[in-house]
Amino acid sequence: MSTEARNVIPTAGSWAARWQRLGLTSISGYKLHHGGPIGRMNGVGIDAAAAADEAVTRDDASPSPLQANDPSSFVSTTGGSTSAAFETASLLSVGAGSGAATASPAAKSMSVTTDKTDYAPGSTATFVVSGVHAGSSITFQIADLTPGINGIAAVYAPFKVTDGGTGDADGLANGTVVAKWQVPADGSATGARLQLTATSGSQTAITTFSDAPNKIVSENLNTGTPESVWSIHGSIANQGDSQIEGFATQISANAGQTVSFKIDTASSGYTLDIYRLGYYGGNGAHLVTTMHHSGADNQPNPIFNSATNTVDAGNWSVTDSWTIPSTAVSGVYFAKLTTDSGNFQNMIPFIVRNDGTASDILFQTSDTTWEAYNSWGGYNLYQGPSGTKSDRAYAVSYDRPIDMNSTALLGGPQDFLFGEEYAAIYWLEQNGYNVSYISGIDAATNAGLLRNTKGLH
Repeated sequence: MSTEARNVIPTAGSWAARWQRLGLTSISGYKLHHGGPIGRMNGVGIDAAAAADEAVTRDDASPSPLQANDPSSFVSTTGGSTSAAFETASLLSVGAGSGAATASPAAKSMSVTTDKTDYAPGSTATFVVSGVHAGSSITFQIADLTPGINGIAAVYAPFKVTDGGTGDADGLANGTVVAKWQVPADGSATGARLQLTATSGSQTAITTFSDAPNKIVSENLNTGTPESVWSIHGSIANQGDSQIEGFATQISANAGQTVSFKIDTASSGYTLDIYRLGYYGGNGAHLVTTMHHSGADNQPNPIFNSATNTVDAGNWSVTDSWTIPSTAVSGVYFAKLTTDSGNFQNMIPFIVRNDGTASDILFQTSDTTWEAYNSWGGYNLYQGPSGTKSDRAYAVSYDRPIDMNSTALLGGPQDFLFGEEYAAIYWLEQNGYNVSYISGIDAATNAGLLRNTKGLH
């Protein structure tokens, strides 16, 4: 009997009488009386248009409008949207005896969720839609509620996934669709808040998520300084002045460490403006801090190794130092030097690392190339004072100022920081890529740093 009754809802009259003769008094929580099917359970009501105050008990009574396999006869009385989209066979069961069996013939309600609230550029978002009919198709639409770093409120191409079909990650026609979507890898949506709309037939479900700002995006929200201010005499193509020169004792340092400078000048004082290169709204650099040095610093002549024609100013004294904040974002930094009198200018580049943190891209500076072409002291790896390779250096030292943009001894602006590297830094940070920085010396002496990234530039 239970097998026959799974897909059948008994009506008033003869059906009720016959079922009661078999000892059945309820079906799915609805008690059977000679007066017809009545009752209410779990907020679901029965509406039989033919039911009257006085039930018909004749065996030849006509069936009421409540028909078997007609789920539209059920209406929800619990509030919210009304829906007849549920499966009768799976929700109805027959109960014997006086105890009422339970059933939950409730309308399906579609919902959509994401596996995270925010995502990094290029990462994969997982969308889960549930509460749909098995085999249904879902259309996904993503759009920016607020624009990302590029300032554009984008609308992305919609896509469709069928439950149990291609693109459904769980592979089952089970009323749940699991879809994947890649967050824009170019960083264009970084910082945006996005709305996900899932549609199946007449049903729609909505949720939101964000393209999480990474540390580079957050850093570039800082106020930038115009290039005309931070560059040497207003242009990145200019060379530094010999009246003030210097270098960092280490080309790179980790955030939280101290970077020391050795500066040579006859000026009675000078300013060190510490900048970080980036995008910064198109300005290209951000002023981090300013320090002032009082008094002249006349350094001795550098050491010269005649065996290798190496010029080494490691014998200079430290004149200034800066403790890098532990929260400093990895990047290419520089100290712009400006004398108090004469307005002579120069700069000292150095790299700040974030050891122990991972990034999508690791940018290795070409400091080994800078030093190879650095003509300070009259020698580089290509030529010597004669202007030929006959007296070139066979080893060069980092312990000397960099003749930025010098065209001497086969060098040129392309061989230094403001050649291709600055343009790459500007572009990467403009587009919100999660990038960190190391020097060429770091890569050669601490290869473990190369493991903290997905890609190396």
